[in-house]
Amino acid sequence: MTHPARNNPHHQRIRQMRLTTPALIERATKACHFAMRNTATGAWLAVALERLQKTSN
Repeated sequence: MTHPARNNPHHQRIRQMRLTTPALIERATKACHFAMRNTATGAWLAVALERLQKTSN
């Protein structure tokens, strides 16, 4: 069985963000914090974005 994140559209979006500008990552981070208030999925999304920001800097 494959890891669920691999088939998750959110995950693919995060992978694409590596190629985008910091401004877009910042915007996505805000979207994740918004999602965090509404869904449990937002929690791991925000963590993934934090890791992304560290690698992009």
